[in-house]
Amino acid sequence: IFVAATGLLLAMSTALVFVTGKGEDALYITAGVLLISFYNRIRTQDNFQSVVIFYLPLMGISLIGFLVAFFYYGITGALSISIGLLVSLAASWVQVMRISLHENFNHNDLFHVIQMLGMYLMYRGGLEIPPF
Repeated sequence: IFVAATGLLLAMSTALVFVTGKGEDALYITAGVLLISFYNRIRTQDNFQSVVIFYLPLMGISLIGFLVAFFYYGITGALSISIGLLVSLAASWVQVMRISLHENFNHNDLFHVIQMLGMYLMYRGGLEIPPF
């Protein structure tokens, strides 16, 4: 649930740059419906693939949105967030491919180490974006 909520909030933070008024309400309603549908899905199919299927499109939407925010609106923090998203996607790929460095440092451990770098880049980028 936390991964789904994080993915939704990230995609919404991008989308809110581009929409106002009733569009915001539609985003909140859509996010709520998506979160409920994800919860219902993982009750019957609780596996990593279900999570990836849910958050991968959200990460793609977020990546495109932050790249647009950087190139067209000049929001510099959006570039750091975009790079952080790419690092996070690479971390997910490492986990899906089950790449391990050592028997005591498996694909899940490596995923989390790479993910920490991605989260740091997104955090730094977020600090550079002024409130609207």
